[in-house]
Amino acid sequence: MKKREKRQNQVKILIVVVLLIIVSAVAYNLGSKDSSKSSSVKMGELGSAGIFTGSNLNDLITCNGDMNGDGEVNVTDLMFIGNSWGCKNCVNKCGDGSCDNNPADEIGAPCRENLNDCPEDCMGGYCDEDVDCDDGLYCNGGETCDLSANQCLVGTAIDCDDGISCTNDSCNEGTDSCGNIDNCVGDLVCDLQANQCEAACSIDSDCDDGLYCNGVETCVAGSCQAGTSVSCNDGIPCTSDICNEGTNDCSNDNICSNNQVCQTLGICGEGVVAWIEDSENNIYAYDISTGNQVQVTSDGLEKESLEVYDNYIVWSSDKIYMYNMASGETLQLPDSVGGINPKIYGDKVIYQGTYNFRTSLMLYDISSGNAYQIRDLDSYTNIDGFDTYENKIAMYFYTNYYSGGQMELVLEIYDLGDDGVPNSGDEASEEYFRIYYHEFGVRDFSFNGNKVIWDTSNSQGKILVYDIDNSQKRELSLSLESHNPVISNERIVYQKTTSNPNNINDAIFMYDSGTQQTTQITELKRFVQEPDRILPSISNDRIVWYENTNGGDIFLCDLSIVPEPLDITSWCSTSAIDGGGMIKITDNNNLQKNPVVWTP
Repeated sequence: MKKREKRQNQVKILIVVVLLIIVSAVAYNLGSKDSSKSSSVKMGELGSAGIFTGSNLNDLITCNGDMNGDGEVNVTDLMFIGNSWGCKNCVNKCGDGSCDNNPADEIGAPCRENLNDCPEDCMGGYCDEDVDCDDGLYCNGGETCDLSANQCLVGTAIDCDDGISCTNDSCNEGTDSCGNIDNCVGDLVCDLQANQCEAACSIDSDCDDGLYCNGVETCVAGSCQAGTSVSCNDGIPCTSDICNEGTNDCSNDNICSNNQVCQTLGICGEGVVAWIEDSENNIYAYDISTGNQVQVTSDGLEKESLEVYDNYIVWSSDKIYMYNMASGETLQLPDSVGGINPKIYGDKVIYQGTYNFRTSLMLYDISSGNAYQIRDLDSYTNIDGFDTYENKIAMYFYTNYYSGGQMELVLEIYDLGDDGVPNSGDEASEEYFRIYYHEFGVRDFSFNGNKVIWDTSNSQGKILVYDIDNSQKRELSLSLESHNPVISNERIVYQKTTSNPNNINDAIFMYDSGTQQTTQITELKRFVQEPDRILPSISNDRIVWYENTNGGDIFLCDLSIVPEPLDITSWCSTSAIDGGGMIKITDNNNLQKNPVVWTP
Protein backbone atom coordinates (compact mmCIF):
# COMPACT_ATOMS: atom_id res chain seq x y z
CA MET A 1 0.00 0.00 0.00
CA LYS A 2 2.74 2.26 0.97
CA LYS A 3 4.70 1.31 -2.20
CA ARG A 4 1.66 2.11 -4.36
CA GLU A 5 1.31 5.58 -2.77
CA LYS A 6 5.03 6.19 -3.23
CA ARG A 7 4.86 5.37 -6.96
CA GLN A 8 1.76 7.57 -7.36
CA ASN A 9 3.60 10.48 -5.84
CA GLN A 10 6.62 9.96 -8.12
CA VAL A 11 4.28 9.88 -11.15
CA LYS A 12 2.65 13.12 -10.05
CA ILE A 13 6.06 14.76 -9.74
CA LEU A 14 7.08 13.51 -13.14
CA ILE A 15 3.87 14.83 -14.69
CA VAL A 16 4.50 18.24 -13.15
CA VAL A 17 8.05 18.28 -14.50
CA VAL A 18 6.85 17.31 -17.95
CA LEU A 19 4.21 20.00 -17.88
CA LEU A 20 6.81 22.57 -16.85
CA ILE A 21 9.03 21.49 -19.71
CA ILE A 22 6.14 21.75 -22.17
CA VAL A 23 5.17 25.14 -20.90
CA SER A 24 8.76 26.35 -21.19
CA ALA A 25 8.99 25.09 -24.73
CA VAL A 26 5.78 26.76 -25.71
CA ALA A 27 6.97 29.98 -24.20
CA TYR A 28 10.26 29.68 -26.07
CA ASN A 29 8.50 29.00 -29.37
CA LEU A 30 6.24 31.97 -28.89
CA GLY A 31 9.27 34.23 -28.32
CA SER A 32 10.88 32.89 -31.45
CA LYS A 33 7.79 33.63 -33.53
CA ASP A 34 7.64 37.27 -32.30
CA SER A 35 11.25 37.69 -33.14
CA SER A 36 10.66 36.48 -36.66
CA LYS A 37 7.81 38.92 -37.06
CA SER A 38 9.92 42.00 -35.96
CA SER A 39 12.63 41.27 -38.49
CA SER A 40 10.17 42.13 -41.25
CA VAL A 41 9.38 45.66 -39.89
CA LYS A 42 10.72 48.65 -41.94
CA MET A 43 12.16 51.97 -40.61
CA GLY A 44 9.52 54.57 -40.05
CA GLU A 45 6.62 52.10 -39.69
CA LEU A 46 4.46 52.30 -36.64
CA GLY A 47 4.96 49.79 -33.86
CA SER A 48 2.51 49.07 -31.07
CA ALA A 49 3.98 51.91 -29.06
CA GLY A 50 6.29 53.95 -31.28
CA ILE A 51 8.24 54.37 -34.53
CA PHE A 52 10.87 51.91 -35.72
CA THR A 53 14.21 53.49 -36.65
CA GLY A 54 15.92 50.19 -37.43
CA SER A 55 15.15 46.48 -37.90
CA ASN A 56 14.64 45.09 -34.36
CA LEU A 57 12.80 45.75 -31.17
CA ASN A 58 15.65 47.88 -29.91
CA ASP A 59 15.00 50.32 -32.81
CA LEU A 60 11.54 51.19 -31.59
CA ILE A 61 11.33 54.90 -30.52
CA THR A 62 8.31 55.99 -28.55
CA CYS A 63 7.02 59.51 -29.43
CA ASN A 64 3.95 61.27 -28.18
CA GLY A 65 2.02 61.27 -31.43
CA ASP A 66 2.42 63.82 -34.25
CA MET A 67 5.54 65.79 -33.30
CA ASN A 68 5.99 68.10 -36.29
CA GLY A 69 2.41 69.23 -36.80
CA ASP A 70 1.91 67.71 -40.27
CA GLY A 71 -1.05 65.53 -39.18
CA GLU A 72 0.86 62.23 -39.46
CA VAL A 73 3.01 60.10 -37.17
CA ASN A 74 6.06 58.88 -39.07
CA VAL A 75 9.77 59.26 -39.37
CA THR A 76 9.43 63.02 -40.01
CA ASP A 77 8.56 63.30 -36.33
CA LEU A 78 12.09 62.15 -35.53
CA MET A 79 15.42 63.99 -35.60
CA PHE A 80 18.97 62.82 -35.18
CA ILE A 81 20.12 64.04 -31.75
CA GLY A 82 23.73 63.44 -30.87
CA ASN A 83 24.56 59.90 -32.09
CA SER A 84 21.05 58.46 -32.13
CA TRP A 85 17.52 59.12 -33.24
CA GLY A 86 14.97 60.82 -31.04
CA CYS A 87 11.59 62.50 -31.15
CA LYS A 88 11.28 66.11 -32.21
CA ASN A 89 10.20 67.84 -29.06
CA CYS A 90 8.85 70.64 -31.21
CA VAL A 91 6.20 73.18 -30.35
CA ASN A 92 6.36 75.10 -33.70
CA LYS A 93 7.91 78.15 -32.02
CA CYS A 94 8.40 80.03 -35.26
CA GLY A 95 4.72 79.85 -36.14
CA ASP A 96 5.39 78.75 -39.69
CA GLY A 97 2.99 75.76 -39.54
CA SER A 98 5.60 73.04 -39.26
CA CYS A 99 8.64 71.86 -37.37
CA ASP A 100 11.70 71.05 -39.47
CA ASN A 101 15.23 70.20 -38.52
CA ASN A 102 15.90 73.83 -37.59
CA PRO A 103 17.38 73.98 -34.05
CA ALA A 104 15.25 77.06 -33.47
CA ASP A 105 12.16 74.77 -33.31
CA GLU A 106 13.49 72.65 -30.50
CA ILE A 107 12.00 73.02 -27.07
CA GLY A 108 14.28 75.23 -25.01
CA ALA A 109 16.11 76.64 -28.05
CA PRO A 110 15.97 80.50 -28.34
CA CYS A 111 14.35 82.12 -31.33
CA ARG A 112 17.15 83.82 -33.35
CA GLU A 113 15.56 86.76 -35.11
CA ASN A 114 18.94 88.27 -35.90
CA LEU A 115 19.83 85.18 -37.96
CA ASN A 116 16.50 85.23 -39.79
CA ASP A 117 15.72 81.67 -38.65
CA CYS A 118 12.19 82.69 -37.74
CA PRO A 119 9.70 85.23 -39.09
CA GLU A 120 9.10 88.54 -37.35
CA ASP A 121 6.25 87.18 -35.12
CA CYS A 122 8.70 84.97 -33.27
CA MET A 123 8.69 85.80 -29.61
CA GLY A 124 11.84 86.95 -27.82
CA GLY A 125 15.17 87.86 -29.55
CA TYR A 126 18.52 86.08 -29.58
CA CYS A 127 21.65 88.20 -29.04
CA ASP A 128 25.35 87.95 -28.32
CA GLU A 129 26.02 91.69 -27.71
CA ASP A 130 24.15 94.99 -27.40
CA VAL A 131 24.53 95.87 -31.05
CA ASP A 132 22.40 92.84 -31.98
CA CYS A 133 19.48 94.53 -30.24
CA ASP A 134 19.81 98.06 -31.69
CA ASP A 135 16.62 99.04 -33.52
CA GLY A 136 18.16 102.18 -35.03
CA LEU A 137 15.96 104.56 -33.07
CA TYR A 138 17.16 107.24 -30.67
CA CYS A 139 14.14 108.35 -28.75
CA ASN A 140 13.13 104.94 -27.36
CA GLY A 141 16.50 104.52 -25.67
CA GLY A 142 19.36 102.11 -26.15
CA GLU A 143 18.54 98.39 -26.30
CA THR A 144 20.82 95.97 -24.47
CA CYS A 145 21.56 92.24 -24.53
CA ASP A 146 21.00 90.07 -21.45
CA LEU A 147 23.96 87.75 -21.94
CA SER A 148 22.74 85.29 -19.30
CA ALA A 149 19.72 84.45 -21.44
CA ASN A 150 20.92 85.80 -24.81
CA GLN A 151 17.74 87.85 -24.92
CA CYS A 152 17.30 91.53 -26.00
CA LEU A 153 16.00 94.02 -23.48
CA VAL A 154 14.20 97.23 -24.51
CA GLY A 155 15.84 100.59 -23.64
CA THR A 156 14.58 103.43 -21.47
CA ALA A 157 12.92 106.20 -23.52
CA ILE A 158 14.82 109.52 -23.70
CA ASP A 159 13.46 112.10 -21.24
CA CYS A 160 13.39 115.52 -22.93
CA ASP A 161 11.54 117.32 -20.14
CA ASP A 162 13.64 120.37 -19.18
CA GLY A 163 11.38 121.24 -16.28
CA ILE A 164 10.48 124.60 -17.86
CA SER A 165 6.78 125.18 -18.27
CA CYS A 166 7.16 127.68 -21.12
CA THR A 167 8.87 125.29 -23.49
CA ASN A 168 7.48 122.47 -25.61
CA ASP A 169 9.68 119.44 -25.11
CA SER A 170 10.10 116.78 -27.78
CA CYS A 171 12.54 114.17 -28.94
CA ASN A 172 13.85 114.56 -32.48
CA GLU A 173 14.74 111.33 -34.25
CA GLY A 174 16.27 113.26 -37.16
CA THR A 175 18.89 115.01 -35.03
CA ASP A 176 19.12 112.49 -32.19
CA SER A 177 18.50 115.28 -29.71
CA CYS A 178 15.88 116.97 -27.58
CA GLY A 179 14.04 120.10 -28.62
CA ASN A 180 12.81 122.60 -26.08
CA ILE A 181 10.95 125.27 -28.02
CA ASP A 182 9.68 128.51 -26.53
CA ASN A 183 5.87 128.23 -26.45
CA CYS A 184 5.21 131.84 -25.42
CA VAL A 185 2.94 133.85 -27.71
CA GLY A 186 3.20 137.37 -29.09
CA ASP A 187 6.23 139.43 -27.97
CA LEU A 188 6.67 137.35 -24.83
CA VAL A 189 9.68 135.14 -24.38
CA CYS A 190 10.34 132.22 -22.07
CA ASP A 191 12.40 133.32 -19.08
CA LEU A 192 14.22 130.12 -18.17
CA GLN A 193 15.14 131.32 -14.69
CA ALA A 194 11.67 132.58 -13.82
CA ASN A 195 10.06 129.58 -15.54
CA GLN A 196 7.41 131.71 -17.17
CA CYS A 197 6.64 133.87 -20.23
CA GLU A 198 7.74 137.50 -19.84
CA ALA A 199 8.43 140.60 -21.93
CA ALA A 200 11.76 140.26 -23.77
CA CYS A 201 13.25 143.56 -22.65
CA SER A 202 12.67 146.93 -21.03
CA ILE A 203 15.85 148.75 -22.17
CA ASP A 204 18.30 148.32 -25.08
CA SER A 205 20.99 146.78 -22.92
CA ASP A 206 18.65 143.87 -22.17
CA CYS A 207 19.06 142.88 -25.81
CA ASP A 208 22.83 143.23 -26.08
CA ASP A 209 24.30 139.91 -27.25
CA GLY A 210 27.87 141.06 -26.63
CA LEU A 211 28.83 140.92 -30.31
CA TYR A 212 30.12 143.84 -32.35
CA CYS A 213 29.87 142.76 -35.94
CA ASN A 214 26.11 142.05 -35.98
CA GLY A 215 25.29 145.60 -34.89
CA VAL A 216 23.58 147.13 -31.85
CA GLU A 217 20.41 145.43 -30.64
CA THR A 218 17.53 147.60 -29.42
CA CYS A 219 14.43 147.13 -27.27
CA VAL A 220 11.19 148.11 -29.03
CA ALA A 221 7.86 147.69 -27.17
CA GLY A 222 9.27 144.95 -24.98
CA SER A 223 10.73 143.04 -27.89
CA CYS A 224 14.41 142.87 -28.83
CA GLN A 225 15.22 143.95 -32.36
CA ALA A 226 18.36 142.80 -34.15
CA GLY A 227 20.95 145.42 -35.03
CA THR A 228 22.27 146.26 -38.49
CA SER A 229 25.43 144.33 -39.21
CA VAL A 230 28.60 146.41 -39.36
CA SER A 231 29.65 147.00 -42.97
CA CYS A 232 33.38 146.70 -43.53
CA ASN A 233 33.10 147.12 -47.29
CA ASP A 234 35.39 149.96 -48.33
CA GLY A 235 34.23 149.71 -51.92
CA ILE A 236 37.59 148.33 -53.06
CA PRO A 237 37.37 144.80 -54.49
CA CYS A 238 40.93 143.83 -53.57
CA THR A 239 40.77 144.43 -49.81
CA SER A 240 39.76 141.88 -47.19
CA ASP A 241 36.78 143.80 -45.66
CA ILE A 242 36.76 141.69 -42.47
CA CYS A 243 34.89 142.56 -39.27
CA ASN A 244 36.95 141.67 -36.18
CA GLU A 245 35.01 140.68 -33.07
CA GLY A 246 38.17 140.68 -30.96
CA THR A 247 39.10 144.30 -31.66
CA ASN A 248 35.64 145.64 -32.57
CA ASP A 249 36.84 147.12 -35.84
CA CYS A 250 37.26 146.41 -39.54
CA SER A 251 40.30 145.16 -41.47
CA ASN A 252 40.71 146.22 -45.08
CA ASP A 253 44.02 144.60 -45.93
CA ASN A 254 45.43 144.16 -49.40
CA ILE A 255 44.59 140.64 -50.62
CA CYS A 256 46.45 140.93 -53.92
CA SER A 257 49.12 138.37 -54.71
CA ASN A 258 52.47 138.71 -56.46
CA ASN A 259 53.08 142.22 -55.13
CA GLN A 260 50.19 143.65 -57.10
CA VAL A 261 48.71 146.96 -56.07
CA CYS A 262 45.25 147.19 -54.51
CA GLN A 263 43.71 150.40 -55.70
CA THR A 264 40.39 152.10 -56.25
CA LEU A 265 40.97 152.02 -59.99
CA GLY A 266 40.08 148.36 -60.27
CA ILE A 267 41.12 145.10 -58.70
CA CYS A 268 44.66 143.88 -58.03
CA GLY A 269 46.79 145.95 -60.35
CA GLU A 270 50.13 145.62 -62.12
CA GLY A 271 50.85 149.28 -61.55
CA VAL A 272 49.57 152.75 -62.20
CA VAL A 273 50.19 155.71 -64.48
CA ALA A 274 49.31 159.20 -63.27
CA TRP A 275 49.39 162.61 -64.92
CA ILE A 276 48.08 166.17 -64.69
CA GLU A 277 45.39 167.19 -67.12
CA ASP A 278 46.76 170.66 -67.71
CA SER A 279 43.66 172.16 -69.32
CA GLU A 280 41.62 171.58 -66.15
CA ASN A 281 44.39 171.29 -63.53
CA ASN A 282 43.26 167.92 -62.26
CA ILE A 283 45.03 164.62 -61.73
CA TYR A 284 44.04 161.37 -63.40
CA ALA A 285 45.27 157.81 -62.90
CA TYR A 286 45.25 154.68 -65.06
CA ASP A 287 45.25 151.07 -63.86
CA ILE A 288 47.70 149.15 -66.06
CA SER A 289 46.11 145.74 -65.40
CA THR A 290 42.50 146.68 -66.13
CA GLY A 291 42.75 149.78 -68.32
CA ASN A 292 40.39 151.61 -65.96
CA GLN A 293 40.87 155.33 -65.53
CA VAL A 294 39.83 157.48 -62.58
CA GLN A 295 39.84 161.18 -61.82
CA VAL A 296 41.81 161.76 -58.61
CA THR A 297 41.14 165.48 -58.03
CA SER A 298 38.39 167.89 -59.06
CA ASP A 299 39.44 171.15 -57.34
CA GLY A 300 40.95 172.73 -60.48
CA LEU A 301 43.91 174.17 -58.53
CA GLU A 302 47.22 174.48 -60.32
CA LYS A 303 49.40 171.43 -59.70
CA GLU A 304 53.06 170.59 -60.16
CA SER A 305 55.65 167.91 -59.39
CA LEU A 306 53.52 164.77 -59.58
CA GLU A 307 54.95 161.50 -58.20
CA VAL A 308 53.46 158.02 -57.65
CA TYR A 309 54.50 154.98 -55.60
CA ASP A 310 52.48 151.91 -54.63
CA ASN A 311 49.03 153.11 -53.45
CA TYR A 312 49.99 156.78 -53.24
CA ILE A 313 50.06 159.81 -55.52
CA VAL A 314 51.73 163.00 -54.24
CA TRP A 315 51.81 166.46 -55.77
CA SER A 316 52.28 170.14 -54.94
CA SER A 317 49.61 172.80 -55.16
CA ASP A 318 51.01 175.52 -52.86
CA LYS A 319 50.93 172.73 -50.26
CA ILE A 320 51.84 169.04 -50.52
CA TYR A 321 48.99 166.58 -50.94
CA MET A 322 48.85 162.79 -50.95
CA TYR A 323 46.08 160.63 -52.41
CA ASN A 324 45.62 157.05 -51.17
CA MET A 325 44.39 154.88 -54.03
CA ALA A 326 43.39 152.10 -51.62
CA SER A 327 41.10 154.27 -49.51
CA GLY A 328 40.29 157.10 -51.92
CA GLU A 329 41.31 159.68 -49.28
CA THR A 330 43.34 162.84 -49.86
CA LEU A 331 45.63 164.18 -47.12
CA GLN A 332 47.42 167.53 -46.82
CA LEU A 333 50.86 166.80 -45.40
CA PRO A 334 52.08 168.68 -42.30
CA ASP A 335 54.37 171.73 -42.54
CA SER A 336 53.90 171.85 -46.30
CA VAL A 337 52.82 175.48 -46.82
CA GLY A 338 54.63 176.72 -49.88
CA GLY A 339 55.74 173.14 -50.47
CA ILE A 340 57.25 172.00 -53.75
CA ASN A 341 58.87 168.95 -55.36
CA PRO A 342 57.44 166.02 -53.37
CA LYS A 343 59.23 162.69 -53.79
CA ILE A 344 58.01 159.32 -52.52
CA TYR A 345 59.49 155.89 -51.94
CA GLY A 346 58.07 153.16 -49.73
CA ASP A 347 56.20 154.83 -46.87
CA LYS A 348 58.32 158.04 -46.90
CA VAL A 349 57.50 161.33 -48.61
CA ILE A 350 60.10 164.10 -48.71
CA TYR A 351 59.34 167.64 -49.82
CA GLN A 352 60.41 171.22 -49.47
CA GLY A 353 58.14 172.85 -46.92
CA THR A 354 58.10 175.30 -44.03
CA TYR A 355 59.09 174.37 -40.51
CA ASN A 356 59.11 177.00 -37.75
CA PHE A 357 58.77 179.65 -40.44
CA ARG A 358 61.93 178.48 -42.17
CA THR A 359 62.26 176.74 -45.51
CA SER A 360 63.03 173.11 -44.70
CA LEU A 361 63.46 169.71 -46.26
CA MET A 362 60.68 167.67 -44.62
CA LEU A 363 59.99 163.95 -44.30
CA TYR A 364 56.51 162.51 -43.75
CA ASP A 365 56.28 158.95 -42.44
CA ILE A 366 53.09 157.41 -43.84
CA SER A 367 53.08 154.52 -41.37
CA SER A 368 53.14 156.68 -38.25
CA GLY A 369 51.64 159.89 -39.62
CA ASN A 370 54.57 161.89 -38.20
CA ALA A 371 56.50 164.68 -39.95
CA TYR A 372 60.21 165.41 -39.41
CA GLN A 373 62.60 168.16 -40.44
CA ILE A 374 65.57 166.77 -42.38
CA ARG A 375 67.42 169.99 -43.19
CA ASP A 376 67.05 173.71 -42.58
CA LEU A 377 67.33 174.84 -46.18
CA ASP A 378 67.74 178.53 -45.33
CA SER A 379 71.34 177.74 -44.44
CA TYR A 380 72.01 176.46 -47.95
CA THR A 381 72.13 178.31 -51.24
CA ASN A 382 70.59 177.40 -54.55
CA ILE A 383 68.84 174.17 -53.58
CA ASP A 384 67.96 172.59 -56.91
CA GLY A 385 66.89 169.03 -56.24
CA PHE A 386 66.46 166.04 -53.99
CA ASP A 387 65.12 162.49 -54.19
CA THR A 388 64.75 159.41 -51.97
CA TYR A 389 65.38 155.70 -52.32
CA GLU A 390 64.82 153.18 -49.54
CA ASN A 391 66.22 154.84 -46.36
CA LYS A 392 68.50 157.33 -48.12
CA ILE A 393 67.95 160.89 -49.28
CA ALA A 394 70.04 162.57 -51.95
CA MET A 395 70.07 166.36 -52.31
CA TYR A 396 72.25 168.81 -54.19
CA PHE A 397 72.94 172.52 -53.94
CA TYR A 398 75.39 175.13 -55.19
CA THR A 399 77.77 177.11 -53.00
CA ASN A 400 78.03 180.87 -53.24
CA TYR A 401 81.69 180.54 -54.08
CA TYR A 402 82.79 180.81 -57.68
CA SER A 403 86.01 181.96 -59.29
CA GLY A 404 87.08 182.07 -62.87
CA GLY A 405 83.62 181.10 -63.98
CA GLN A 406 83.57 178.02 -61.72
CA MET A 407 81.30 176.98 -58.87
CA GLU A 408 80.95 173.95 -56.59
CA LEU A 409 78.08 171.50 -56.67
CA VAL A 410 77.51 169.74 -53.35
CA LEU A 411 75.83 166.32 -53.47
CA GLU A 412 74.73 165.10 -50.05
CA ILE A 413 73.61 161.52 -49.34
CA TYR A 414 71.73 161.33 -46.05
CA ASP A 415 71.26 157.87 -44.50
CA LEU A 416 68.19 157.63 -42.24
CA GLY A 417 69.26 154.30 -40.76
CA ASP A 418 67.16 151.18 -40.27
CA ASP A 419 64.21 152.99 -38.70
CA GLY A 420 63.84 155.26 -41.73
CA VAL A 421 63.31 158.47 -39.72
CA PRO A 422 65.76 161.24 -38.75
CA ASN A 423 67.83 160.70 -35.62
CA SER A 424 70.83 162.50 -34.16
CA GLY A 425 73.08 159.55 -35.00
CA ASP A 426 72.19 159.44 -38.71
CA GLU A 427 75.09 160.10 -41.08
CA ALA A 428 75.38 162.39 -44.09
CA SER A 429 78.15 162.19 -46.68
CA GLU A 430 79.02 165.05 -49.04
CA GLU A 431 80.74 165.09 -52.40
CA TYR A 432 82.00 168.28 -54.09
CA PHE A 433 82.16 168.64 -57.84
CA ARG A 434 83.81 171.57 -59.60
CA ILE A 435 81.59 172.76 -62.42
CA TYR A 436 81.50 175.66 -64.80
CA TYR A 437 79.15 178.55 -64.44
CA HIS A 438 77.32 177.73 -67.66
CA GLU A 439 76.45 174.33 -66.19
CA PHE A 440 74.62 175.98 -63.31
CA GLY A 441 70.97 175.02 -63.18
CA VAL A 442 70.38 171.33 -62.76
CA ARG A 443 67.02 170.57 -64.32
CA ASP A 444 66.23 166.98 -63.34
CA PHE A 445 67.35 164.76 -60.50
CA SER A 446 66.62 161.04 -59.98
CA PHE A 447 67.80 158.51 -57.38
CA ASN A 448 67.38 154.72 -57.58
CA GLY A 449 69.47 151.83 -56.36
CA ASN A 450 73.04 153.01 -55.89
CA LYS A 451 72.96 155.72 -58.53
CA VAL A 452 72.03 159.39 -58.60
CA ILE A 453 71.56 161.04 -62.00
CA TRP A 454 70.88 164.58 -63.17
CA ASP A 455 71.19 166.76 -66.25
CA THR A 456 72.36 170.33 -66.67
CA SER A 457 70.70 173.29 -68.27
CA ASN A 458 73.40 174.12 -70.77
CA SER A 459 72.71 173.86 -74.47
CA GLN A 460 74.56 170.56 -74.82
CA GLY A 461 72.31 168.71 -72.35
CA LYS A 462 74.64 166.43 -70.40
CA ILE A 463 73.49 163.55 -68.17
CA LEU A 464 75.71 162.87 -65.16
CA VAL A 465 75.74 159.67 -63.06
CA TYR A 466 77.11 159.35 -59.53
CA ASP A 467 77.74 155.84 -58.16
CA ILE A 468 77.29 155.84 -54.38
CA ASP A 469 79.15 152.55 -53.92
CA ASN A 470 82.43 153.70 -55.45
CA SER A 471 81.95 157.50 -55.09
CA GLN A 472 82.54 157.99 -58.80
CA LYS A 473 80.89 160.54 -61.09
CA ARG A 474 80.86 160.19 -64.82
CA GLU A 475 79.22 161.79 -67.80
CA LEU A 476 77.22 159.54 -70.12
CA SER A 477 78.57 159.53 -73.68
CA LEU A 478 75.29 160.39 -75.32
CA SER A 479 75.01 162.16 -78.64
CA LEU A 480 72.66 165.05 -79.18
CA GLU A 481 71.03 167.03 -76.38
CA SER A 482 69.61 164.85 -73.57
CA HIS A 483 67.00 165.93 -71.03
CA ASN A 484 64.62 164.67 -68.36
CA PRO A 485 66.49 161.53 -67.23
CA VAL A 486 64.74 159.04 -64.96
CA ILE A 487 66.40 155.92 -63.52
CA SER A 488 64.91 152.56 -62.53
CA ASN A 489 67.35 149.83 -61.57
CA GLU A 490 70.10 149.98 -64.24
CA ARG A 491 67.92 151.63 -66.89
CA ILE A 492 67.92 155.35 -67.57
CA VAL A 493 65.32 156.78 -69.96
CA TYR A 494 65.66 160.27 -71.32
CA GLN A 495 64.50 162.60 -74.04
CA LYS A 496 66.89 163.46 -76.87
CA THR A 497 66.53 166.53 -78.99
CA THR A 498 68.08 167.12 -82.40
CA SER A 499 67.69 170.10 -84.67
CA ASN A 500 67.78 170.24 -88.43
CA PRO A 501 66.79 172.88 -90.94
CA ASN A 502 63.27 171.54 -91.12
CA ASN A 503 62.29 170.90 -87.48
CA ILE A 504 63.28 170.13 -83.92
CA ASN A 505 62.92 166.41 -83.23
CA ASP A 506 62.42 164.80 -79.82
CA ALA A 507 62.35 161.04 -79.14
CA ILE A 508 62.72 158.68 -76.16
CA PHE A 509 65.92 156.69 -75.59
CA MET A 510 67.12 154.29 -72.92
CA TYR A 511 70.62 153.70 -71.57
CA ASP A 512 71.48 150.52 -69.65
CA SER A 513 74.29 151.31 -67.21
CA GLY A 514 74.94 147.61 -66.74
CA THR A 515 75.54 146.79 -70.39
CA GLN A 516 76.37 150.41 -71.37
CA GLN A 517 74.07 150.00 -74.36
CA THR A 518 71.76 152.71 -75.71
CA THR A 519 68.36 151.74 -77.18
CA GLN A 520 65.96 153.96 -79.10
CA ILE A 521 62.43 153.54 -77.69
CA THR A 522 60.33 155.72 -80.02
CA GLU A 523 60.83 156.69 -83.63
CA LEU A 524 62.07 160.10 -84.66
CA LYS A 525 59.45 162.10 -86.49
CA ARG A 526 59.76 162.17 -90.26
CA PHE A 527 57.57 165.20 -90.90
CA VAL A 528 56.98 168.49 -89.15
CA GLN A 529 53.38 167.57 -88.38
CA GLU A 530 54.39 164.41 -86.52
CA PRO A 531 54.53 164.60 -82.72
CA ASP A 532 57.51 164.93 -80.45
CA ARG A 533 57.90 162.23 -77.81
CA ILE A 534 58.92 163.84 -74.56
CA LEU A 535 58.75 163.66 -70.71
CA PRO A 536 59.58 159.96 -70.21
CA SER A 537 59.11 157.98 -66.99
CA ILE A 538 60.20 154.40 -66.22
CA SER A 539 59.46 151.80 -63.54
CA ASN A 540 60.98 148.36 -64.06
CA ASP A 541 59.80 147.25 -67.54
CA ARG A 542 57.15 149.93 -68.13
CA ILE A 543 57.90 153.23 -69.91
CA VAL A 544 55.47 156.10 -70.43
CA TRP A 545 55.87 159.32 -72.40
CA TYR A 546 53.91 162.24 -73.75
CA GLU A 547 53.22 163.04 -77.42
CA ASN A 548 52.30 166.61 -78.20
CA THR A 549 50.02 166.08 -81.19
CA ASN A 550 46.63 167.83 -81.31
CA GLY A 551 46.89 168.85 -77.70
CA GLY A 552 48.75 165.73 -76.62
CA ASP A 553 48.28 162.21 -75.25
CA ILE A 554 50.14 159.74 -73.04
CA PHE A 555 51.49 156.36 -74.21
CA LEU A 556 52.74 153.24 -72.43
CA CYS A 557 55.07 150.43 -73.54
CA ASP A 558 55.97 147.15 -71.80
CA LEU A 559 59.59 146.17 -72.50
CA SER A 560 59.26 142.72 -70.94
CA ILE A 561 57.21 141.18 -73.76
CA VAL A 562 58.92 142.32 -76.99
CA PRO A 563 58.21 139.45 -79.44
CA GLU A 564 60.71 138.34 -82.02
CA PRO A 565 61.60 139.45 -84.63
CA LEU A 566 60.57 142.96 -83.56
CA ASP A 567 63.09 145.25 -81.94
CA ILE A 568 62.20 147.59 -79.07
CA THR A 569 61.85 150.62 -81.33
CA SER A 570 59.36 148.88 -83.62
CA TRP A 571 57.51 147.35 -80.66
CA CYS A 572 57.08 150.63 -78.80
CA SER A 573 56.28 152.62 -81.95
CA THR A 574 53.50 150.33 -83.17
CA SER A 575 50.02 150.52 -81.70
CA ALA A 576 48.74 147.53 -79.75
CA ILE A 577 45.77 147.54 -82.13
CA ASP A 578 48.20 146.83 -84.98
CA GLY A 579 50.10 144.15 -83.10
CA GLY A 580 52.62 146.35 -81.36
CA GLY A 581 53.28 147.18 -77.74
CA MET A 582 52.34 150.87 -77.68
CA ILE A 583 49.20 151.53 -75.61
CA LYS A 584 47.48 154.87 -75.85
CA ILE A 585 46.36 155.74 -72.33
CA THR A 586 44.60 159.03 -73.00
CA ASP A 587 42.53 159.97 -76.02
CA ASN A 588 41.19 163.41 -75.24
CA ASN A 589 43.75 165.53 -77.11
CA ASN A 590 44.22 167.74 -74.07
CA LEU A 591 47.49 169.16 -72.88
CA GLN A 592 49.02 166.73 -70.38
CA LYS A 593 52.06 167.12 -68.17
CA ASN A 594 54.18 165.17 -65.72
CA PRO A 595 53.24 161.59 -66.73
CA VAL A 596 54.68 159.13 -64.18
CA VAL A 597 54.53 155.33 -63.88
CA TRP A 598 54.99 152.91 -61.00
CA THR A 599 54.98 149.09 -61.07
CA PRO A 600 55.70 146.59 -58.29
